[in-house]
Parts: sequence; C-alpha cells; structure tokens
Amino acid sequence: MNGRPLLMLTLYVVLPAQHVVKGLALAYAAALALASLWVVRRAFGGLGFLGALIVLAVGGGLGILLYLGTAHAMRVSEISSIVGLVARPVRRYVR
Repeated sequence: MNGRPLLMLTLYVVLPAQHVVKGLALAYAAALALASLWVVRRAFGGLGFLGALIVLAVGGGLGILLYLGTAHAMRVSEISSIVGLVARPVRRYVR
C-alpha cells in the first residue's frame, strides 16, 4: 500500500450492564416463548386444521404472555404502559 501506514478507526460503544442484561433476558424470554409454541405443536400438531388452530391459540397466547410477563417484571416502560392499558378495563370488569 505505497508504504503508508493503514489508518484504522475503532469506535468503542460502552453500554451500561443493565441494558445488556435486559436485552439478554428478553431474548431468553423470546426463546422460551418459541419453545412453548414448539411443545404445543408437538402435542396438537397431528390434528390437521383443528390442530393448527389450537397451536395458534394456545402456543401463541402462551408465548405472548410469557414474553410480556418477563418484560413487565423487568419494568420495560413500553410493556408496562401496554399492560396498564389492558389491565385497567379488565380490573373494572372483574370488580
């Protein structure tokens, strides 16, 4: 390269540990949600169209609840606002 030194710029981004742990925990929650869908599919997958509906309803619902529950427990602000938005009318209906 014509004898010139190669100039390399390296950008280091330091993330707070709290953000890294939250991201990893949410990724694991998503993996558990996928695993729950897989388990339900193995149990009800051979029923044809009815099995597909059961997998969609039970597996998808369980996966969403698992993911949202984990994110809510970690106090992710966006999820907390969604849970509060849904929980208010449900509380009114239950009381």
